[in-house]
Amino acid sequence: MTLSNYLKEKAAFTNDELKIISDSFSEVSFEKKSMLLEEGNICRHLFFITSGLVKTYFIDRNGHEVIINFASENWWITDIHSFEENKASRLYIEAMEDTECLVINVQDQYALFDKVPKLERFFRMLLQKHTGALQDRLFEHIAATAEDRYDTFLERYPNLQNRLPQHQIANYIGVSPEFLSRIRKRKVKG
Repeated sequence: MTLSNYLKEKAAFTNDELKIISDSFSEVSFEKKSMLLEEGNICRHLFFITSGLVKTYFIDRNGHEVIINFASENWWITDIHSFEENKASRLYIEAMEDTECLVINVQDQYALFDKVPKLERFFRMLLQKHTGALQDRLFEHIAATAEDRYDTFLERYPNLQNRLPQHQIANYIGVSPEFLSRIRKRKVKG
C-alpha cells in the first residue's frame, strides 16, 4: 500500500494534499539487521514502513534486549522523544527483514503541517492512539498473565506470528522461549 492510499483510508485528504504529502517523504531501504536508529544517536526521521519489519528495543542494565514494539507494513515508527526534542535516543530500531520506508525529518514535517494543516490533526490523533497503546502495554506488563500478554500480541500483530522467531515473541511478552512454547501447546490443546 502506498502512503497516499494509507492516508486516504484514514482521513479525507484531497488529491492535491496527498501529492504534497507524498512529495515531502524520501524512500529509504534497510537490509535485514540494519539499524534505523541506535542508542545515543538523535532520531532524525519519522519512518513509514512500506514493506518489511522492524523492532524497537532498549538494552537493560543487565545487558539484555527488551523489545518495546514491532512495526510492519503501514506502521509509523520513530523515537518520538528524540525526534521531537533533538535528544539522544535510549532506543534501538532494527530491521528484522529487508525493509522499505518513507522518511521525513522534523523540520520538513513541521513545514508539511503548515502546507497541509489536516495532517497535523491526523498525527495528533495517531499520537494519542499510540500513547493509549503504550499505556495498555505498560498495564499488560505489570498486571496481565503471560498467556494474556500472548493473546494481546496476537491481536495487536495478527500477521507477525509466522514472521518472527519464537525468542523475539517471548522477549516481547516477557517470558522465556520455553515458557512461550508451553503457552502455545496449551492453546492448541485448549
